Amino acid sequence: MLSEAETRKRLVEKALVSAGWSPTISFSSGRSYEFGAVREYETDNGPADYILFIDGIAVAESKRLELGPQNVLVQAQRYSRGYRGGPYNFGGFRVPFVYSTNGEVFWFQDLRDPRSRSRQVAGFHTSSALKELLGQDLAEAEQWLKGNPIDNPFLRPYQKEAIESVEGALLAHKRRMLLAMATGTGKTRVATSLVYRLLKSGFAKRILFLVDRRALAAQAVKEFSTFEPEPGLKFDRIYEVYSQRFRREDLDEEVKFDPKVLPVGTVLFSSRASIGKIAIAGTELATNQGFANIIPGAVLDPKYLAYGLRNFTKNIERLGSGTTYLEIAKSSLKEFYFPLAPLKEQRRIVSKIEGLRTEGKIALEALDKIPGLLRRFRQSVLIKAFRGELTQRDPSDEPARELLEKIKQERQKRWNLALIQAGRDPQRHKYREARPVGKESCPDLPTGWEWTTFETVCWEITVGHVGPMASEYIEDGIPFLRSLNVRENRFDPKNLKYVSEKFHKKLSKSHLSTRDIVVVRSGNVGISCVIPETMKEANCSDLVIARPVNGFLSEYGSLFINSILARDQINTMKVGIAQTHFNIGSMKKILIPLAPYDEQKRIVAKVLAFFSIADNIETASSKARTRTDRVDRAVLAKAFRGDLVPQDPNDESASIMLERITSASKFNKDFQKRL
Repeated sequence: MLSEAETRKRLVEKALVSAGWSPTISFSSGRSYEFGAVREYETDNGPADYILFIDGIAVAESKRLELGPQNVLVQAQRYSRGYRGGPYNFGGFRVPFVYSTNGEVFWFQDLRDPRSRSRQVAGFHTSSALKELLGQDLAEAEQWLKGNPIDNPFLRPYQKEAIESVEGALLAHKRRMLLAMATGTGKTRVATSLVYRLLKSGFAKRILFLVDRRALAAQAVKEFSTFEPEPGLKFDRIYEVYSQRFRREDLDEEVKFDPKVLPVGTVLFSSRASIGKIAIAGTELATNQGFANIIPGAVLDPKYLAYGLRNFTKNIERLGSGTTYLEIAKSSLKEFYFPLAPLKEQRRIVSKIEGLRTEGKIALEALDKIPGLLRRFRQSVLIKAFRGELTQRDPSDEPARELLEKIKQERQKRWNLALIQAGRDPQRHKYREARPVGKESCPDLPTGWEWTTFETVCWEITVGHVGPMASEYIEDGIPFLRSLNVRENRFDPKNLKYVSEKFHKKLSKSHLSTRDIVVVRSGNVGISCVIPETMKEANCSDLVIARPVNGFLSEYGSLFINSILARDQINTMKVGIAQTHFNIGSMKKILIPLAPYDEQKRIVAKVLAFFSIADNIETASSKARTRTDRVDRAVLAKAFRGDLVPQDPNDESASIMLERITSASKFNKDFQKRL
């Protein structure tokens, strides 16, 4: 009988390594971890058996082999709450995924959504699978399903009802369901429509259509190839469809579909839409019409061919035609001239390319880590800034307590002025003081600082227009901001929309002025920037707008909103399931440590100086990545000019090799047919 320690060593860690979570190392205080499994990782709630690292993405708890692991997930959840230092916070859970296992049975739970339930899985996910799962926006997918009713005119009412029932079960987070339909009621048509909607919404990325007879599989392939979910586009021109090989007797007489199983070593080249995706088949497979599949034969090394196609992709693209999307005809590709080196030289070229690419890959992996490191650096700067650790206290600064008294008076003056400008009498409206600040649970602040709320330091907090907008946009007019124009600490003019002066005046509540703080309120909530000096007049939709009074620096407030100190508060106040958002009331309640006004200026200057350094590093790494890509292209160009490796006079020349091959008529016929 294995002890718990032996279970971890022999079974759990073997499963971790098998899933690619290596190295598995012991926790060391003060050390940072980029990738792998760290055992006995210290959290605020005790040591977790394992933390799986890509920014701390999963907790794994293990128990002895004879114990059932399902109930241990509660323990893993506790460690998820106690983890510190990562970028995630989902309702208090700072690690999004948890496992419990005894090395043979694995239970898993996604903690990002409070509705998720634990489930048994085959083993640990790979890092790429967890990153894909983390990047999947089910809230957006659910919103798409809700906002796009079934409008296929060829579906009968009961078929639509069947699809709606399945989608309703998925929206209720059910994982298993059975749809029973009688023979002849159009089950395959229902399936194709449902598959399209799940892929289109982003609810699924890959779907297995499994049947128990070849004839049914052939029928399904035919249905997918004839199904037109979008005007002018068949399903298999929008999404890839892969199937098994069929015999002639599996298909109806009128069906011309004849997929071929491709052997190992076939070079796959995407010849439509996104042209130039290249892969080498590692197993027998079949593809749809979106690929030009080249079986190299005896004179061509598959990797040499793949690298050659990558090198000549731009030239091949020029052979494309089409209006809806670009496509390379197979006949055009057959006539494309390709430099053929002697077979031994091909292999030397491949070996040299792969050696150089390995070096480039190491450089790229190092460059890929930089954005994550800089994100953590910026958050570290913000945390220190709002704890008072970036600046020195100046005795001549007016204390925040006195500043707050002036702010209260200024707040009422601005409120009165706004009413007068709107043609209303302030005497006929009751002024609302900001609610008292509950400081009982707030940490201590530096001397001269005070805890306050955004409601206290802003004379108005309102929200942008919420409602349909597509019909209101015009070519030029009043700038109209959306959430995609708000980036952390900067306004992004890309894809900026415009509305008419008339519509702008109609939306007086959401007018934007210079120095206003805007915050994204739906979806990826909490991202903030300040309206720049250059934007004198604008409007917006679906943004929270905070208008600071004198004495509260806009940049100071926006930087705080973008810090993890504010994000933690925002995450506890978010509402909504299909799409999260937070409201005006929540914005008003956000607590902020208020520094003296002159110190606010010093803090902003210090933070922006550090951010400028980070921006320069990010720009430099981006340029370095571009140079690495150029080196990769230069290596391929040199290889197919014949300049990468020396020629060997003892190699059988390509011309003799081709002559020998073409003289073998049987092979020639097969080769020409396949090529």
